[in-house]
Amino acid sequence: MDTLAADFAVCSSFSFKKREKLSLDIVVLGGRDDMIEEDALSAWREETLGQTALLMFAGGLKIKRVKAYEVQPHSSGYVRTLVRGKSRG
Repeated sequence: MDTLAADFAVCSSFSFKKREKLSLDIVVLGGRDDMIEEDALSAWREETLGQTALLMFAGGLKIKRVKAYEVQPHSSGYVRTLVRGKSRG
């Protein structure tokens, strides 16, 4: 099973349980055309003691099944943010 398919399998069976807050900063990325609304993404603020940044991009992520799941970011800003964050990490 490829990684993205495994992620979908986990997400479909996930049941939220309140736990101890994380002690780290979180950056939440979202697309304005995605199915997940900005309010739902903002809820990550409740899960950390650190700071939370919510970055919304034009477009969204289209995920389609070809031979493997393929994520297609429709915003070059989204990709630049991921690359910039990875280079800091």
